[in-house]
Amino acid sequence: MNVDTPLMRILRNHLLELAPLSIRPRDPAGRAAAESPEEAAILERFYPFAELLFLIAGADGHVDAKERAATLGAFVALTDGRLPRSTLERIERAVVERARRDGWELRLHRVCSDLSADRDDAELAFTLATAVALSDEVTADEELARLAFVAEALGISPRRMDVLLRGSRNSEPPPKMGA
Repeated sequence: MNVDTPLMRILRNHLLELAPLSIRPRDPAGRAAAESPEEAAILERFYPFAELLFLIAGADGHVDAKERAATLGAFVALTDGRLPRSTLERIERAVVERARRDGWELRLHRVCSDLSADRDDAELAFTLATAVALSDEVTADEELARLAFVAEALGISPRRMDVLLRGSRNSEPPPKMGA
């Protein structure tokens, strides 16, 4: 599986650009619960995506700064920047704690089961996970194996996976920030 495609590099770069653009200030207290019904609804909708991205980023044993930034960028894009950075940090801590307690593979199975219910969610999750795995520009064998597992668990055929990784002829890079 070749994940280092022009489309994936464009997506990776876009996610890395988005990371510092969170519109909410960092909350040093790292509150444990959603602050509003809107935040609770956003968390319920997008938590499985964040969990998958952190599980993929940690596939090689650690989450480096670029993987964390790409995951943050994806979360900012998914939530339109409506949650503070501390929320993602809280999610990362919870994902790591659950993965250590339950096992990485079990968590990966569960989150893929949740995301596979909707084809668009499954394909978006796989595409974002691939960009996160590529974010440190070193895609370890363990990350590739997890990506292949994720694609299968999400119900994405090898042919469709190839299309997602390469993009279509109509694929265009996102607009430059501030343009």
